[in-house]
Amino acid sequence: MFSIPNIITALNLYSGCLGVVAVLEGRPDKAMMYIGLALIFDFADGWVARKLGQSSALGIQLDSLADVVSFGLLPGCMMYSIFKSYNSDGSWSAQVAWLPLMLTVFAAFRLARFNVETTGEPGEFQGLPVPASGMAVAGIYGHFALDGGSFGLFDTRILMVLLTLTASVAMVSRMRILKFQVNKVFFQKHLMLVFLYLLCLAILMMKHHYAFTLLIIAHVLYGIIYFAFSKNKT
Repeated sequence: MFSIPNIITALNLYSGCLGVVAVLEGRPDKAMMYIGLALIFDFADGWVARKLGQSSALGIQLDSLADVVSFGLLPGCMMYSIFKSYNSDGSWSAQVAWLPLMLTVFAAFRLARFNVETTGEPGEFQGLPVPASGMAVAGIYGHFALDGGSFGLFDTRILMVLLTLTASVAMVSRMRILKFQVNKVFFQKHLMLVFLYLLCLAILMMKHHYAFTLLIIAHVLYGIIYFAFSKNKT
């Protein structure tokens, strides 16, 4: 039970819990740090499990439970806090602020489906992975809570609702999502995507947290175009 990969997964879960506390305490800097740590642990547990040959059914279930908290509940709380701060005048019903928590519910459905289904081709996911959804949401949260940003196009509360609905539907959809892999073949095959990654990294270095959101959007759009052209070739 307490194998090294499972302990790393537990650190993912614990980071998610600490991130929720940070949001509730009004510490967006800490919340962003903890979701970043959760992402690192989420990547590391699978890698370590493969290297040590310690993959297990328990580990798979534990990983999903951890992701529900770190990339479902925590992003939901992030969106909730932003919505509340922009609805201080009470012009929108208070119950609408609960909508961002649907991210948690849809994340749970996405992960449950992933655990019981083996459909799909190697190198791709069906539906937006929950950690990717969490990253996209965290980028918007960082933009408003840390950068003091505003897109200025329309009511921020509308943006929160649209982002929640889009991320929720994307998670449970059957959309083909390219699976990111850290190897030479992937980078050589998808040079344009690597360029987009570097561009988002440059934006992040300029202290624009929405770069995380742009990275996920770029990855999804690139995958849609890539799979469309691959289908036409066959």
